[in-house]
Formats: sequence, structure tokens, C-alpha cells
Amino acid sequence: MSILYYFLLSSLIGSCVIAGWHSITRGKYEKMPDGSEKYTGMIFKGWSKFWEGYYISFSRNGPDSASIYMHQGLQNLYSAIESALGMVNSYISDKGMSIDVTCKEHPNDIYFPNAQSFDYFKKNYWRFSINNPDVYYTIIRENDNGSVYVGFKKLNRIYRFHELIRKPISSCIYCYGSIYGTAIWILLYLVAGKEYTIEQMILLWVPYCLTVSITAPKIWKGI
Repeated sequence: MSILYYFLLSSLIGSCVIAGWHSITRGKYEKMPDGSEKYTGMIFKGWSKFWEGYYISFSRNGPDSASIYMHQGLQNLYSAIESALGMVNSYISDKGMSIDVTCKEHPNDIYFPNAQSFDYFKKNYWRFSINNPDVYYTIIRENDNGSVYVGFKKLNRIYRFHELIRKPISSCIYCYGSIYGTAIWILLYLVAGKEYTIEQMILLWVPYCLTVSITAPKIWKGI
């Protein structure tokens, strides 16, 4: 077998292995309707849970290490919540909510005009949280008439491992070529490539890693 055919076949094998490994190690935290969190995913989801694990520091009002949504970012957040919860921008509807731009005290909060609208929000917020697990809300002010101002924070995660370790091992399939690509290249050489010289393998090592970094994500997206 010519070294070109060996390289192409090895690249295909390595890309398939990397794509398959990435698929079976995917997992994520999902917020359940009762407010609890559950880590769900594929059979080896514990791999991604370990390497992509992060710490959260909580205070009474939510995560300490979080960024507060300011008015510009609040517009996008408001639209996403409204869509996920099926709410309408109306002071008349029981499910209504709005951004009260006229209130100077709460320019960065979402306003619920009555107790019914806020109760609906609390019971259905998990629908939004499933796809936005880092976003938390805090009651800023609850008025005598039942209306409520709510502020939002987005968590700044403190990861267990630096991204230079975390990404090529678990979270970035485009980065797998550096570690997994090297390991697979060496293994394939030991199993089926001994007819080629060490110098040839070293010369093709970097192109091989780059190739699987490009092709593995394409194969994974097609799985």
C-alpha cells in the first residue's frame, strides 16, 4: 500500500473514531419542572461531565459570579422568554409581561403587571431554562398591587479545567486532532504502518492531525 493510500485510510478511520467518541460522550444539565437539575446525555456522558465540570458560588439571590442583564441585552432576553413561555406583551392578559422603560428605578428589569402573570412565569420558566441553564432570575421588587419587577443574571462559569485542557479532551471536536489525532496516528502505525519509516510518520503527523480536525466534525454533524 502506498503511503498516500495509508494516509487517506488512516484519516478516515481516525475521523470516524473521533466523531463517534464525541457523540457518545455528550451530556448536559437540564432543569426539570420541579426546579431540580439532572445531567442527561449519551452512554459515556460522565466523560464530558468530568472534563467540562464547573463550580458555582451561590448567594441568597442567585449566583455570585454572574453578569446582570442590562437594558440592551434585556431586549433579547425578553423576546426569548416571551417565545419560550408563550407569553404576550400586554398589561391586560394574565400572562402579560413587559420591559417598563418608563420606570427609572428599574430600567433593567422585566415587569409583571399582576400576581397571575408572575405566577404563570414561575411555573413555566423551566421551558426557557432547558435551553438557557445559565440564566437566573431574582425578584427585585414586589408591589402591594401584586405587580413584580424581576431582574436577570447570566452565570459566569468557573470551570474545573482550563480551556487548553478542556477543549481538546472533551468540549471541542475541532480541537481533538491535537490529542486524539496524535494517539490514533501512533496506534495505527503500531498496528498496520510499520512498513513505513519513523521519518515518514513524523512528516505526516501534523497534516494528519489537521485533516482529522476538519473531517471529524463533518462526519459528526452527519451522525
